Amino acid sequence: MIAVRHIVLSLVVALAHAQRPDARKAEEAFSQGRRLEIARQLEASLERFSEAIRYAPDFAAAYRHRGRIQLSLGHTAEALADFNQALRIQTDDAEAYHLRADLLLSSNEFEKAVKDYEQALALRRERPDLYAGRAAAYSALRQYRRALEDYTSAIRLRPAQASLYKERAMVHAKL
Repeated sequence: MIAVRHIVLSLVVALAHAQRPDARKAEEAFSQGRRLEIARQLEASLERFSEAIRYAPDFAAAYRHRGRIQLSLGHTAEALADFNQALRIQTDDAEAYHLRADLLLSSNEFEKAVKDYEQALALRRERPDLYAGRAAAYSALRQYRRALEDYTSAIRLRPAQASLYKERAMVHAKL
């Protein structure tokens, strides 16, 4: 359901570009990039998102998707630059905050990750993965009570995910 909503939002943003010069070409490149991304053809997808950005430099969703591909390819600096640009263009992009938070968490920039998870949660409270990510950052910062609260929130939203119980138990053991 969230993936469908995300695709619809991306397409709405793409259509918003339809009234600008080269907007049709940007929209076509973006759509091709999405199809290639879903098919896991990452290099080709990366090229299509870059093409969309060349046609429409203010296309936030294209930066976000290109950043996701960059991250999948291990290009963290480029991914971070794309997420930053997406957020400069569209400050209410919960997914861009989430992706950047995950990148920051994996780069051991825990305080910055917490801030981005908070931004994403302010926009989308129903996402258990956001709570779990912030909990991991809190745990790395040794803020175990906060981590425990976030894992509990994630479990409330997705009670069938066993890994959340395991992570919460590991945090609880540190208290």
